[in-house]
Amino acid sequence: MDGSKTGWEEAKGVDGVTRIFGYVPPALAPGDLFLSAGVSKAEAFADIERATRRGIALICAGLLAAILAAFMAAGISSANPSRNFHA
Repeated sequence: MDGSKTGWEEAKGVDGVTRIFGYVPPALAPGDLFLSAGVSKAEAFADIERATRRGIALICAGLLAAILAAFMAAGISSANPSRNFHA
């Protein structure tokens, strides 16, 4: 954190909660001022994790619907096989 470029760091805060800190070191303007802000890691990733779970659920639902449609289509064509042939 004492370099010459801005960055981020993942560390435990004084309260023991893992946080993601963004910082601007004192070597950059305005000079001699260290600026840092942090947010809890769980809070930062909550929306991402929720969207990931929703995406996985939608993929699974689509897969199950496709399998069900395939079985239904196979059942219809095997129940009336003579309809598939034309003289």
